[in-house]
Amino acid sequence: MTEHNQKQLGVTLWGIADDLRGAMNADDFRDYMLSFLFLTLFVR
Repeated sequence: MTEHNQKQLGVTLWGIADDLRGAMNADDFRDYMLSFLFLTLFVR
């Protein structure tokens, strides 16, 4: 993956996260996502 592709992927993922977050506070969203990621790793 080239550096340009990595930057484009980062921009795309950031945009998706903003859409998913909606009106939720960024800090609350971060806490929610970290908890979700932890639980998904824990369940496996």
